Amino acid sequence: MRKVAALLLILVSATSVSPAFADTPEGADPAFSPLSDSTTHRRALMLYELEQRASAGDTDALNTLTSMGNKIKEMFPNGSLVRDAWSNALQVAVDDWRNRRGLNESGLPRDNSAQLPAAAGGGLVPYRNPAPAFSRNILVTRDEGTPVQNEPYLCVDPEDSKHLIVVSHNYGYNAAPAEVSFDGGETWTTARHVPISEQAIFSGDPVVSCARGEKAYYNFMSLGQTDYMLLNQAVSILRSDIAVSASWDGGMAWQQPSVVDTNHLGLEEYPLELPDGSVIDVPVIAASFLDKPWMSLGPNPDDPEKDMLYVSYTKFVDYFYVTQPIPGIYLLIFLQATSEIVIRSSADGGKTWQDTAAMQPVPAISDVIGTINAGVAEITWRTIQGSQLAVADDGTVYAAWYDSLADGYSMGKARYYVVESSDTGKTWSEPTVAAEVLETQRNSRSAPFRAPGNPAMAAGRNGEVYLAFPARTPSKPEDDSDVYFVRGEGSNGRLAFNEPVLINQDDTNNVQFFPAITVSPDGAIHMMWGDARDDPAGLKYNIYYSKSDNRGDTWGFDVRGIHEPDTRVTDFPSNPNKGFPGGRFIGDYFGIAATDSEVYMVWTDTRLGEYGPFNSKIGFSRRRAMQSPSAVLNPSSGPAGKSIAVQAYGFQPDMSVFVQVGSDIAFCGRTSDSGTVECNAVMPFMAPEQSQQVILFDESGNVATTSYFVEGDKSTADSTQDNALANFAVGIGIGAVLGLALSAFMILVFFVFRRRTSTS
Repeated sequence: MRKVAALLLILVSATSVSPAFADTPEGADPAFSPLSDSTTHRRALMLYELEQRASAGDTDALNTLTSMGNKIKEMFPNGSLVRDAWSNALQVAVDDWRNRRGLNESGLPRDNSAQLPAAAGGGLVPYRNPAPAFSRNILVTRDEGTPVQNEPYLCVDPEDSKHLIVVSHNYGYNAAPAEVSFDGGETWTTARHVPISEQAIFSGDPVVSCARGEKAYYNFMSLGQTDYMLLNQAVSILRSDIAVSASWDGGMAWQQPSVVDTNHLGLEEYPLELPDGSVIDVPVIAASFLDKPWMSLGPNPDDPEKDMLYVSYTKFVDYFYVTQPIPGIYLLIFLQATSEIVIRSSADGGKTWQDTAAMQPVPAISDVIGTINAGVAEITWRTIQGSQLAVADDGTVYAAWYDSLADGYSMGKARYYVVESSDTGKTWSEPTVAAEVLETQRNSRSAPFRAPGNPAMAAGRNGEVYLAFPARTPSKPEDDSDVYFVRGEGSNGRLAFNEPVLINQDDTNNVQFFPAITVSPDGAIHMMWGDARDDPAGLKYNIYYSKSDNRGDTWGFDVRGIHEPDTRVTDFPSNPNKGFPGGRFIGDYFGIAATDSEVYMVWTDTRLGEYGPFNSKIGFSRRRAMQSPSAVLNPSSGPAGKSIAVQAYGFQPDMSVFVQVGSDIAFCGRTSDSGTVECNAVMPFMAPEQSQQVILFDESGNVATTSYFVEGDKSTADSTQDNALANFAVGIGIGAVLGLALSAFMILVFFVFRRRTSTS
């Protein structure tokens, strides 16, 4: 959803109106988007006329402006963050950011005001159903406080196909995490804490790119607070930085990030044309917010031995009309909102950033029904969001984004636009409509998490550009979302796209979402997405995958000699309700990367929450099988009833492991950073020359099996058993004879005693 900048504004008293309201901080950017929309002009003119009438003593005009001001005052109680907005115009970015991630005001997850409990293990584990064509799943991230990680992305070292970097959003600490693998994802380092920008308290929307020479770049948005002097009063806004951190050693250490751009608060003079044709300047406050960054890199077309780095993001700007219906009281009334896609480039590894040619700002409000005079405004929001970047082998850079169109966000139709530049962004082609589709809903009818309609993009090897996106299928009105693909071809900025191709080939109405796409060096296209087809309730999702070897003309994958249109990747489904309070947030995207011989995927995985507290991790899988966990017993044989040492290897690091002997299950211990664990187990009593199975399993469902051999001479054991039975029989016989003799003696005593009694 569109973010609106959060203002800590106080409606202040003053003695006069001055054009120099704001003391703009050093370095602030006054170049906000122009107020060119005719609807905005009409609103500004209405407000100006109301202000003039109120100044002349018109009570109705004064009451109208005061009514608006009173509502605005309710939004700024005691200088606190905006809580609500007149006609949703001032919806606060920080509240929206927190709400869509289920955070309380302290930045921690909440569920009915309750924080997420700490991670815990249990004897029940998620049973794994191996995927037919992909490895067992690895959980990459670990808990450091709140057990929630989501919104993953990854990259592959272009010079070492087993060197991977995974980034994500971790709720456990105030830093941007990065995990590194040097063996194709079988093992991972503990999280590298990437510093976020100065004065920031939060980060999100992580993206990573791997470059030549073991270089890597980490792009994210960080949030903090910036103080201003506005209307002679100290105010603050939510600060949103778009930042990039660099690593020169393959992701093991990261530099303090450079700031690509920062949002601002300022005052402008808006030229308002009056009915008589004269023009006056009226004061307008403009507040911007930067959101949803993306990053890509590729060869510099002027020097192919060097890389160009590109970052894109959405810039939202909200404008507020400043008026004084009552002398000495300033009121702020919402006027207009705009959004635009901004792209900046760096030729020196992110040390400095240059503006590329600007995209045209788009009014975020498509229509206002009613008049400000009547205090009625029904606003339809238009959202421009979700930019993507891709760089071709020849250095051509492509940018794509989502446009909800004027019929509103998550309503009606949407378009996906693409532009290209062959001169590092100095000039751009005219936007081309890659697809116009039926727009998906913010939330499907069966799943609680938000699933925005953002596209995914990759560049082909021969001048193609590929786009993947979610959309509703016209012939399936009960299906909230499928995933589609289009291919663009052309030259000199004249791209042409084919009709969208449906990729998921299930026969259900369950939702598909978060498509991710990449192209391997051999030109094959690889695509993954979240898919709820396997759950009759349409809630739990697996990861599915498909591939095209002919530029997207046909799709499918050979699984054990059978050609399938798509295939399951995950070995256990994720329930969003188990990963986050209310299942409200699992991120906004997943990630995929590929080499000629391998495919790597990451996603938000909630299996650890299945039998315990809320928990979500970053899941990982690849094409090549991974070695399963193993266990060793010491000794591996001996008599029954003996205590033995159990050593296990290859489990998930920092995870509870249980040991099962027969029907007995016991806690073995927590695994080390290398995934090993040791404990003791007692072998049950059983006949010799038999094997006792010993099973170890961790809380993510990984299993290792071994056995203990009970030693002994079976013939000796049989003879001993026969002797025992014979002795038992003899014992019973002797006992019987003694019992009969005793009975006879008691009878004799009875009769003798009776005779003596009768004689007496």
